[in-house]
Amino acid sequence: GTALGGRSPHSPVDYTLHMPPPRPDRLAPPQRGKKKRYLRVDPPLENVPDVDESAGGSSVPPLPAPASPQPPLRRCSVAGAAVIVASTLIVTTIALVEAVFPPAPPAPPPPWRLETERRRLATLSVGMLPRRQPADIIEQILSGQRPRSGREDAPLVDIGDVVAVFEAAFLAGGATATLSLLDRDPFAAATRAALRATGRSSEVAINATVQVGCGILYHGAAGPQEDVVGVEGCAHGICQPGDRIGRASRFQPAADHKRHCWLHGSLWWLRHWAGAFLADKVIREIPFPDLSATDGLPVSSDRLFAWLQKDMRWCVARFNVCDADFDHIAALHGALFHTLGHMAPLARFPAEFAQRVCPDDASNVYECRHGIGHGVLYAVWLQRPELAGYSVRHQPRPYGLERATEEERRAVDAMCEQADALPSEPYLSVDTSGVPGYIVDMSRHEAKYGEACRTGARHSVLLFDKKLEA
Repeated sequence: GTALGGRSPHSPVDYTLHMPPPRPDRLAPPQRGKKKRYLRVDPPLENVPDVDESAGGSSVPPLPAPASPQPPLRRCSVAGAAVIVASTLIVTTIALVEAVFPPAPPAPPPPWRLETERRRLATLSVGMLPRRQPADIIEQILSGQRPRSGREDAPLVDIGDVVAVFEAAFLAGGATATLSLLDRDPFAAATRAALRATGRSSEVAINATVQVGCGILYHGAAGPQEDVVGVEGCAHGICQPGDRIGRASRFQPAADHKRHCWLHGSLWWLRHWAGAFLADKVIREIPFPDLSATDGLPVSSDRLFAWLQKDMRWCVARFNVCDADFDHIAALHGALFHTLGHMAPLARFPAEFAQRVCPDDASNVYECRHGIGHGVLYAVWLQRPELAGYSVRHQPRPYGLERATEEERRAVDAMCEQADALPSEPYLSVDTSGVPGYIVDMSRHEAKYGEACRTGARHSVLLFDKKLEA
C-alpha cells in the first residue's frame, strides 16, 4: 500500500492519552450545567491510518492492552486479614461450645401407650360393625328377601388401619404387646367408650362373655334378644349376661355365633387378624423384640406357634379363668391360616408342618390341629382370582365369599383324608389332677389330624358363607 503522511501504514502509532497539568482555575470540581469539558488527543487523529470496513475491518483502532493489575493497597490487605482471623475465631468458638455443650437431640416420638392404642383399635372396631337397619329392611331380612349385609361388597377388606395399630404395638413390645391390645375386659371397656364417643351406643351394646372364642358378644341396644342389625332372636341363650361355664353345652349353635360373635370388626376377628399379622412377621423374617434369641435372629414359625400355645398349657389347669378370654388360641388360628395360605397352592395335606407345630403332647392339641383345618381351606380359596390380592392387610371379608365350589370341596376333603393316615395319640403333658373331666376330654376331643382338619375347614365355611351373613 501507499504511505500516508510520510509513514508506512504498518508503522506503530502512539495512542497514549496525555493529560496536561491542571490549571489553577480548574482545581475545583466542575459545577452542574456548566460548559462540557473535552480531552485533547495527541497526536492528531488525522494521522491514524484508514481501515477498509468493507474488508471486515473497523474504523476504530484497537485499544492498547490493559496494564497489569496493580497490587492491592496495604490497608486493604490488613483489613481482609482481620476479617479472616475474626471469622476463624468465630467458627472455632462455635465448635468448642458445641463440643462442650452439644445441641439437644431431636424430640423423640411420643411413647407408645397400651391404653391409647387399645382405644384407637376399639374405635376402628366399632366403625366396622354392621349398621342397624330400619324396620322395613328388617322385615325383608326376616322373610329372606334381603341379606343382612350388601352382597356387592368386595371379597377382600382393607384392614390397614388395624394393622398400623398392631405395628406400633409390635415395635414397642413384640407379640406380647400386640396381643395385650386384645385382652377381653380392658378391650370391652374401650369398646363401650368408643360406642359412646361415636354415637353408636344408641344402637349397639356389648357383653363380655365366657362363651368360648368370642370374648365379646355384640347385640342391639334394646337388649341381648336382638342383634346389631336389629333382628330379634337369641334362642340359645348365648347372649344372656348370666351365661357361665357349667352349662350343659359350652358350644352354642352357629346361628348365635354368627349373629353376635363372628361379626366383621368384632374382637373375635381382631384376634385372628393379630395372629395373621404375627405370622407375617415370621414369614418375612422380622425379629421379634420379645421372642427373638439374644443373637437377634428372626423367630421361626415353630417358636411363634409354641409361644401361642403356652397359654393353653396354663389354661388346662385354670380353665374357668382362661376360657373367659381365648386370645392366644384365636391368634394361633389366625397365624395358622395365614401361614398355610402362603404355602398355597397345596398339592397335599401339609403333614410335616402339622406334626411339627401340633405334636401329640400339645396341651390343647385339638385347637392347634383345628387351626390347620382353617389353613387348608384358606390355601384352597386363595386360588380364586378375586382373592389374588390377599395379604395381612387385605383379608377375606366376613360373610363375603361365595360358597365353596364342588372342586374346592373335593380338594379340601382329599387333604383331610390324607391327614387321617397320620398316626396320632394325643396326651396332656401337664398335671390334670383336680381338673374337671369334660375339660380334659375337650383338650383332646376330635384331635386326630383328619377330623380336626374337617372341623377347621367347616368352621371357615361358616365364617364367610354369604348365606350366614350377620
